[in-house]
Amino acid sequence: MRHHPPVPGSGKLSSALPAGKKPVIVSPILGDSLEAIELYHREKAQVLEKSLQQLNLLENAKEIAFICREVMVIREKISAILKRKFKA
Repeated sequence: MRHHPPVPGSGKLSSALPAGKKPVIVSPILGDSLEAIELYHREKAQVLEKSLQQLNLLENAKEIAFICREVMVIREKISAILKRKFKA
């Protein structure tokens, strides 16, 4: 059984949040099923998208770009999971 790290998993997200704001930590997911992995990625994307709402474009442009790239990667992973899920 694979153990997925808590969301958000990297310290990079913490630096993207404004001072004094703590990231929301989601419980780790245990499992190898496509559904569990899909849920993990969906929750991670939601946390990243929520953190975008707290950022100012003029002050946090690099952080916003980083988070947007991460969300795009996550959405690609979800798309691949859905293709595998409905192909089987």
